[in-house]
Amino acid sequence: MRNTTGRRAGYEVAVSIGDGKDWVASFTFRLDALAPGATKSGTDTVGGPHLGPVPSAPKIYIDHVSNY
Repeated sequence: MRNTTGRRAGYEVAVSIGDGKDWVASFTFRLDALAPGATKSGTDTVGGPHLGPVPSAPKIYIDHVSNY
């Protein structure tokens, strides 16, 4: 995420990974206090064994992006 505002800002990015049918895992990244012009990224493990086997061709969706 790149802060294109002229002030310090935080961002919330909600993503889902699924097979387009019934397997879905989701996660929300919070990127706090980015200085103007700064870029920041986040990584995390999404899902887990409780969801069953990962789809062979998962799709990634950006569900929501907001800044604060």
